[in-house]
Amino acid sequence: MNKVLIASILVIGVLGQQSPPLDCTFLSCLATGALKVSQSTRQAYVCMDGYYWAGQSCQPCQPIEGGFYKCSDYYSTGSLTCSPGWTQLNGICVNMPNGCLSYSLNSSGNAYVCGQCDKGFSLIAGVCVENQACTVYSSTRYVCTQCAAGYYLDWDYVPAISTSSDYYYNFFDGFCSPCGITACQNCPSKNTCTQCAAGFFWSFSGLTSGSQTDGSGTCQKCVDFCTNCKNSQTCSQCADGYYLNTVNGVSTCQTCLPSTTCMKCSNGTTCSVCASGYQLIGSTTCQKLPEGCTQMDNNQNCTACISTYVLNSQTPKTCTPCGTGCATCTISNTTVTCTKCQEFYYGVSTGDGANKVVTCAACNSVPQSTGWLRCGGPNDVPSYTTVQVTQCVDGYFLVSITVNNITTPTCIAAVQIQGCLTLTNTSTNTNNVCATCVRTFSSYTGGTCLSCPPQYGASTQLSAQCNKCGGTSTTDISCIGCSSKYFLQAASAASTATCATCSPNGGCLECSSSTNCTKCNTGFYLSGTTCQPCQTNCAQCDNSTFCKTCMDGYFPYSGTKTAQAVCVACQFGCATCTSPGQVCLTCIDGYVFQSGGCVPLNNANCALKLNSTITNDKPISSSGCSICKYGFHMLQNRCFQSVQPYAGYAYGQTTNVTTDLNYQNDTKVYAHLLMASFIMLVFTL
Repeated sequence: MNKVLIASILVIGVLGQQSPPLDCTFLSCLATGALKVSQSTRQAYVCMDGYYWAGQSCQPCQPIEGGFYKCSDYYSTGSLTCSPGWTQLNGICVNMPNGCLSYSLNSSGNAYVCGQCDKGFSLIAGVCVENQACTVYSSTRYVCTQCAAGYYLDWDYVPAISTSSDYYYNFFDGFCSPCGITACQNCPSKNTCTQCAAGFFWSFSGLTSGSQTDGSGTCQKCVDFCTNCKNSQTCSQCADGYYLNTVNGVSTCQTCLPSTTCMKCSNGTTCSVCASGYQLIGSTTCQKLPEGCTQMDNNQNCTACISTYVLNSQTPKTCTPCGTGCATCTISNTTVTCTKCQEFYYGVSTGDGANKVVTCAACNSVPQSTGWLRCGGPNDVPSYTTVQVTQCVDGYFLVSITVNNITTPTCIAAVQIQGCLTLTNTSTNTNNVCATCVRTFSSYTGGTCLSCPPQYGASTQLSAQCNKCGGTSTTDISCIGCSSKYFLQAASAASTATCATCSPNGGCLECSSSTNCTKCNTGFYLSGTTCQPCQTNCAQCDNSTFCKTCMDGYFPYSGTKTAQAVCVACQFGCATCTSPGQVCLTCIDGYVFQSGGCVPLNNANCALKLNSTITNDKPISSSGCSICKYGFHMLQNRCFQSVQPYAGYAYGQTTNVTTDLNYQNDTKVYAHLLMASFIMLVFTL
């Protein structure tokens, strides 16, 4: 199956810093994929997702919407990883429908379905229906059987019917209406409450004439900060930060002390849980943790530190910072030495032996460090003798400069227009030329990388219609072939040859000169050495009086012919049709055959149409739909809604064309579908 076609039809509407740019072209992303996020393990170089390390810089893999390729060659593909909310189908990343966690073709291969839904959605016939105020749908009747807290099943409810054929499944309301009593959690009807929400209690109101809650009652608020009570004077549970205090039979909620640091307590003096950033000392005090400290004992000695701090030996023990750019360190008395620097930093040592102290400095602080991103020195990599760059920032190449037999890695600015994949290693940083070129570019004299014809802005330019170039890495580029409708016009020097137009009327497709045409374009015929036009809308002819084949979307007229009435237009969307043009035989791309006409794929709820060849296994309509869109199922090569909860209907897409209603064949299911559609129509009246 054509992946480009699949890509164009699968992405139905409903990476941060590592996402490859979707508009990346073969020049716009050169040396732009360096990952600027520190890694848990120190790395010499790291590329963003969708890029690979080419030896001197990060270069792009082929971009793909909704994910990225892992590749090892410029602008190529490899293993595909899709972003969250996307899934891989037919070799591309497809955006999953709202609420869907797994997405694929059904077992029959003729419709897209979900296999698992996210929280807050119910899976019905391969479609994730949003619960909204409903928590349970019936598995046989496909209507709501249980409402969420604060709602009740309302049998007088009139559901809102979607007017959108595409996303109708996003608009199913449950038969749930909100309770009519404020702060009610469970209500069997609008004005009857069986349980109040947390922090409220039930107060029976009796029969009050004109009251909205005649014969029931209301939910009254408990005392302040009380989460569970039976009346306005008796609280049984308090919110965090408060404790239950009973005086003369009246229970209220009092503040834990200190109120800003103690989260749970049993009385005004005893705390059991402290706020974040505080440690419980004994049973009465919440002590603020010192900087860098994550835990301490009852004597207020720190016993654990965060990773960039080290535990010292002073009294009481505290945590000493490792220092800027340091990932881990040790301490002796009061002297801190770094054992591992963070990425984008390198180790700097002072002293020797037991007096050696290592600190960390930023890579871009090194003299002549323009373009540096990642680096290392002898304290980071023992094989290094000096501090050296290991990866450059975006827009630079990592090149080795050799002077007096000493090789030093250096960052050289990239020039996007040059199309270089790598630069040569030289003895200076001013005469670097292209060593290798990106795909579709070739190397020519002077170490230049050029496309054919040369890219805009290049020092050498050829005719824009040149489609075949000559030359080598030691010679200049030249034009040796032209695109259709043009011919190569020789010149005194091969490098100055140009492409000239075959004919002014555009009818000549191939020629050897402006006066000698050898092949004509569609709608023209060859007369000697020139191309003459066929009759209007005629695609193929031998002369100007007889048409052999009409253009797509036209049919040969059988009545009285004139120059304008040899080929007459079919109805819109048809590729071929029969006279008088109202009956389509095949459809143009993007349209599907239905009921003798061609309608857009989207209007037919179709993702992919059938080909035009009738086969024994699909004798019904070879011009119908091959794969239905999500939310639709197939009957006789046509696509119908899969979910109609209010009509008690759901098509069994996930069970090999059977339904939970035990219909055994498509004819019965189709009849039930028509009845369901009628019921839905009644709802809209």
